[in-house]
Amino acid sequence: MEKLSRETGYRIVFLPHLDEFVCDDITFGDKQIFEIGPEGFVNLIRNAECICTDSFHGTVFSILNHKRFITFERYKKEDRNSRNSRIDSLLFQTGLEDRRFQGEILRQMDRPIDYTEVEKKLLKMREDSLTYLTNALDSSVKKYK
Repeated sequence: MEKLSRETGYRIVFLPHLDEFVCDDITFGDKQIFEIGPEGFVNLIRNAECICTDSFHGTVFSILNHKRFITFERYKKEDRNSRNSRIDSLLFQTGLEDRRFQGEILRQMDRPIDYTEVEKKLLKMREDSLTYLTNALDSSVKKYK
């Protein structure tokens, strides 16, 4: 991220992991934000040039706001606190597996994202979800009539 900042001139606005203390978090980035609500979090993403995140919600809102982004792994795969699988599933379902950090942040961040294709996949997932919920609710109503 520091390399990306040096090369682009972008400031690093950093939300430290509040679930574990990391000493380097105190001095990392240009601005650390320790308390932020949902609206502030979404607005940070909405107004960013690009996003580097290790969170599921950071990844989701980067996609929904059509941002250039990279997602890092926060935990090792075998760690019981890992949330990597839901991030990997989201990236797979949207065709954005290449947004998982692969070692060269500048080249990877510069790869274009075809959000037209991503939106088609999201629309299909929304339709499938609504169909599932409608069928589940219909069967529940019939069961209790």
